[in-house]
Amino acid sequence: MKKTFGDFLKEKRSETGFSQKKIAEILSISPSSYSHYENNTRVPSLDIIIQLSNIYNANPLDLIFLILSYDTITSNALLNHPYKNNSFCSDNEKILLNSFKCLPTKEQNIIIDITQSLVERNQKI
Repeated sequence: MKKTFGDFLKEKRSETGFSQKKIAEILSISPSSYSHYENNTRVPSLDIIIQLSNIYNANPLDLIFLILSYDTITSNALLNHPYKNNSFCSDNEKILLNSFKCLPTKEQNIIIDITQSLVERNQKI
C-alpha cells in the first residue's frame, strides 16, 4: 500500500514521541486540525507544510507530493509517461515535470510559488 501524507505524519510523530496535541501546539493550530492532516481529511496550508518539514526534517516538496499523489498518481505511472526518455532529466525531474503537467493551473501555481520560496530561502543560507 502506498504511503500517504497522513501515514508520513503519524510515522514521524511516533518517532519523535510527541502527541498530536504537542505537534498542534508547536504549529499553533488545534489538535483536531492536526488530526485531520494525519487522517488525510484536510490538507494543511503551505506555511504548515513548511513548519512540518522543519519539525520532521523533511523536504517540503516531498510532503507536497505525498499530498498531491494520494489516490491520484503513482511514481511508476509517471515514469512511463511519454517524457520518460528525456535524457537531460533525472528520474526525479521526470516525475516532477510529469506530475506538474497533470495538475490544474491553480495547483501548478502553488508548486511554482513553493519552488520560488525554497530557492530564495536556500540562496540566503
